Amino acid sequence: MQLLNITLYNHDGRERSVRFKPGSLNIVTGESRTGKSALLTIVDYCLGRDGAKVPAGPISNTVAWFGTLWQLGPGSRAFLARPSMKATASSNSRAMLEFGGDDLDGFQLRDLEVNTDSDALRSQVGLRIGMPEVRFEPSQYSTRSPYSIGLGSAALFCFQGQDEIASRSLLFHRQAERGIDQTLKDALPFFLGALQEDQAAKRAQLRDARRELRRAELTLTDAESSAQTTDITLQALLSEAHSAGMTDSPSAPDIQTTVAVLSSIRFSGSKDLDRNSDVRSQDARREIEGQRTELRQQMKQLLSERELLLDFRSGEGSYQRSVALQTGRMTSLDLLRAGHKGPQTDEETDHCPVCSQKLGTPDPKASQLEQRLAELRKELVSLAAAEPNRRAALIRLENSVSELRVQLQALDRALETVNLRGNEARTVSDAESRDFIRGRIDAILGRHSYIDNNHLGVLKRQAEAARARMIALEQELDDDEAREQLTSRLVALGRDMTAFAEKLALEHAEKGVRLDLAKLTVVVDSETGPIPMHGIGSAANSIGYHLVTHLALHRFFTRQNRPVPRFLMLDQPTQAYYESEEEKRSGKPSDRTAVLAMFRLMKDIVEELAPDFQIIVSDHADLSEEWFAESVVHNWRDDKLVPLSWL
Repeated sequence: MQLLNITLYNHDGRERSVRFKPGSLNIVTGESRTGKSALLTIVDYCLGRDGAKVPAGPISNTVAWFGTLWQLGPGSRAFLARPSMKATASSNSRAMLEFGGDDLDGFQLRDLEVNTDSDALRSQVGLRIGMPEVRFEPSQYSTRSPYSIGLGSAALFCFQGQDEIASRSLLFHRQAERGIDQTLKDALPFFLGALQEDQAAKRAQLRDARRELRRAELTLTDAESSAQTTDITLQALLSEAHSAGMTDSPSAPDIQTTVAVLSSIRFSGSKDLDRNSDVRSQDARREIEGQRTELRQQMKQLLSERELLLDFRSGEGSYQRSVALQTGRMTSLDLLRAGHKGPQTDEETDHCPVCSQKLGTPDPKASQLEQRLAELRKELVSLAAAEPNRRAALIRLENSVSELRVQLQALDRALETVNLRGNEARTVSDAESRDFIRGRIDAILGRHSYIDNNHLGVLKRQAEAARARMIALEQELDDDEAREQLTSRLVALGRDMTAFAEKLALEHAEKGVRLDLAKLTVVVDSETGPIPMHGIGSAANSIGYHLVTHLALHRFFTRQNRPVPRFLMLDQPTQAYYESEEEKRSGKPSDRTAVLAMFRLMKDIVEELAPDFQIIVSDHADLSEEWFAESVVHNWRDDKLVPLSWL
């Protein structure tokens, strides 16, 4: 995608065309205040930037429409036009887009009409040049919303305004605007080829897989909790029904049997036990209290065993640390034995080796120390082997305690119900009481959906499948591999930047130049550490490092056929060498050699990549070299962008 023409349309239909040559270095030279800098803003606006405003004055007062003609490829062109933005407006999304062949050469004012908006314009043109809309998904911990990487993101690498190219702290177009710096960091790996097109889609799939896993785990947790609560309620209800003489079974071995018994009570009559209500209530109370006492004793026994196991585990841990300490101290015997070259002795020593006094207790023999060391090592192995068994025993105890708690809760609730029925026995008949219990059974069975083991198994399998899918996507989106791919490309880019910087004789160029993507700046690697662009030195160095960075990037984009427009617009890249108004008027710089080197480098890059790359430069320079003169497409020393007849 290269620029062929910029057209300004006056309100009365007159046109001002500024043509450019594709695959070439195009220089627009002239004095200050001739409209050179406005060319970059106009192109940026026509490429879909809603907030790009040309300077107030002759252009905004006289121009009704801005039009640009583009060569998209062999036999394919596009005409992109935008109506002039009102002075009071902050943005404008209206646009005109037309595609055609090589015969497409623009339109007259009467034919211009709004037929699209800026977003659709960028999307359609991006697709024509092979740039799909890549959806970028920030990390799950980011507060940023998802957004697309497309033509608008690529355009950030195609412009360098007058203030931008001279900045010591900002390297890219619009970098100081809110959110643009992060967009550059996200987009550049994709445009360098380190991030594939489907990576963004896979990241979206990974985000959905994580959400699906969270939902599955929550559903499973709720089901298990509901099952546990339902068990307690249904067991208590069965005990209540038994106390009312509605069933012979005070309890059931499992939840399936409990549901079956309650269901039979729900749809059948009462079980008459030939005893009055008070007797049945007393029997039920005694039976429940007996069961509760027995369960509490079992609970107390289990808790005592658990506490004993934990105490033993803690004490054994202290003993294990002590044994390990002694073993570590005695391990030095291995070193002494391995390094001993003289005759070895195993005699007892009953005299102090320092003062020669006789010892009350002789020092141990070497063989005794070695034997003790072997015993300590064997104890460490035994202690380590016992740990898994203790852990398994502790888990079994905790599971048993949890089951007893559930049973005790059910018995407590049943006992409360029996006591309540005993208090109401004088005012409520047995038939009414049984009807009330039957109604409760019907309501509880209808309200609590019983979750059996089969249903829980299905939920577990769903959670496992969601986890497996998430893990598979995480493996495909290997961050380490992506970083390695990006690092490799940045190293290749740094080699070109270093070579270009040496051609321009930039300060510290011989030390190695690279692009720091994390900080969006140029870094020179010196022996004392990295030197960022703002610490390198003069304005000439800052401009030079801007130039070599963008030339190296576009050389990489073009050679690797990346989906970035094949043009670069630079505004006043030689401004550091035009300090006086006389120099600006004459086009003769203070350092002619440095200016020639800059344009020669641009010329060489364009010729190397011809016909696939185009550079457009707006500058004061007007040099006498033949190759420079051939690159000048417009000289506005006696002319301006807006004709005087329009004013």
